[in-house]
Amino acid sequence: MRNVAISRQVQITMSAEDWELYDGPRADAAAAEINSVIEQAFNVDGKNRSQTMGAAFAAMKRFDELGALDSEPLRHLERLIKELFPP
Repeated sequence: MRNVAISRQVQITMSAEDWELYDGPRADAAAAEINSVIEQAFNVDGKNRSQTMGAAFAAMKRFDELGALDSEPLRHLERLIKELFPP
């Protein structure tokens, strides 16, 4: 339809506990950065599903020492991506 713009914005406030990261002094900052990367990819950059997943994975890789690449955080990422990009 002409002259109609539909947009969605996401705000992610998942904590280190929500992401199931290991406890540590950088855990909250890591969660905030992962959230921010996903928001940026979705809200600002307009990335598609796989690009958003790739951006999130790259951020999570930086926090591997906090367990960001463990199965639990990756499961949360998959669920979040499904919410952002429904079939």
